[in-house]
Amino acid sequence: GSIPPSFSNLTHLTSLDLSDNNLNGSIPPSFSNLTHLTSLDLSNNNLNGSIPPSFSNLTRLTYLHLSFNNLNGSVPPSFFNLTHLTSLDLSVNNLNGSIPSSLLTLPRLNFLNLHYNQLSGQIPDVFPQSNNFHILVLSHNKIEGELPLTLSNLQHLHHLDLSHNKLEGPLPNNITGFSNLISLALDGNLLNGTIPSWCLSLPS
Repeated sequence: GSIPPSFSNLTHLTSLDLSDNNLNGSIPPSFSNLTHLTSLDLSNNNLNGSIPPSFSNLTRLTYLHLSFNNLNGSVPPSFFNLTHLTSLDLSVNNLNGSIPSSLLTLPRLNFLNLHYNQLSGQIPDVFPQSNNFHILVLSHNKIEGELPLTLSNLQHLHHLDLSHNKLEGPLPNNITGFSNLISLALDGNLLNGTIPSWCLSLPS
């Protein structure tokens, strides 16, 4: 069955987990009434349609997981409103379009997973020095262009997975301070040039 529209009347709800059901249909836009939500998990269902742009009203969200569905359309640029978000998982859907730069500048975001979608365009070169990313997974998309120079601002990263895209050109030479990086995956791209020394001297 689908998500009952009446859920959107539960305006004092702070946490909603409907994951691992056989829910189908689209996400009701009226969910944007649930302005007290700090956690929303709709992953592992058969939901389709696009992510309602009105989700940007859910400004208290810290955790939003919509992975393993059949969602399509683009990632709403209006997500820049979700300034408390620490964990965002939109992996294994049919999302297309490019990655909004506003997503990469969210001040508290430390987990972003966009793995296995149809995302294209380049990785926006906007990572601020104040970022908190620990895990960044953009693998299995159609992302092209060179690696952004501001990648070197990701000082807190533990896992970086950009594999199976169409990234090209050489790896940047000027990366310093990836001292917390445990896992780096760049396979299945069109990268060329030499392997920079920082790749071979990551302490973790």
